[in-house]
Amino acid sequence: MAIKHRFSIWLSLIWLFIWIFFYILRQNYANAQKLFTSDIQVIQNQNDKFDMIANISWLLYQSQKKYNTTFDLQSDSSFQRYLSDENPFSDPSYKPLDIAPIRSYFTHNNPSKFMLRAPAAIAFADMARAFQNAFSWQYKLYLVSAYRSYWSQSSLFKNGCEQTRCAEPWASEHQAWLAVDISVANRNWKTIQMTTWSDYYKWMDQNAHKYGFHNTYQKWEAIDGKMAEHRHRRFLWEPFATYLHDNNMTIAEYYKIQNSEFKI
Repeated sequence: MAIKHRFSIWLSLIWLFIWIFFYILRQNYANAQKLFTSDIQVIQNQNDKFDMIANISWLLYQSQKKYNTTFDLQSDSSFQRYLSDENPFSDPSYKPLDIAPIRSYFTHNNPSKFMLRAPAAIAFADMARAFQNAFSWQYKLYLVSAYRSYWSQSSLFKNGCEQTRCAEPWASEHQAWLAVDISVANRNWKTIQMTTWSDYYKWMDQNAHKYGFHNTYQKWEAIDGKMAEHRHRRFLWEPFATYLHDNNMTIAEYYKIQNSEFKI
């Protein structure tokens, strides 16, 4: 009887410990779920904010594309703002209101950590999808960089980037939230550079302007002020990018020839 009694006590204690263990586990799960739900709500609120800004900016952009036939190379907020070491931002504290993450399922890496102005982000996503379709889903664009802060741009010089390759701080198109550096990746995650003889570069050269993107640096220092950078694409606005493409001009050439706004 004594042995049975002791066994019963031990069994009761074991069940008690099991009950306590699962009770604590359930409480921790409930708390974690609350925190997770709270974090998701914060993320969703942030995404809703980005979506609202992006939608408003996109509508304004479409309206401008339809009714405004003037290219503005002077205003900091213009999509066509011409930037060079001799023509930096007028306002060093300039920051656009329509900043948004790039959202696309058609780039090889996660694009949402890269930020651009909303119309540029939307146009880049459209271009990435067209690129993937053109290469039968075997190759995708790979984002190397997009927006770059003053400090990031400054660090390039501190780390030895020559002036013929890197723009000075306040003169970089990346600081305008309009430029990307890209390469290509295949399904095995092998990255491929944008060389002029590659089919990927040829596709970009023939199609990027349809989405408003332009290769700023393609005619070397004498014309563009910098070495050719085949991976660089800057959003200008579809009509202006198409005008430069059709006339085989870079934005630097256009600026030097016109040195003023150009009307279609």
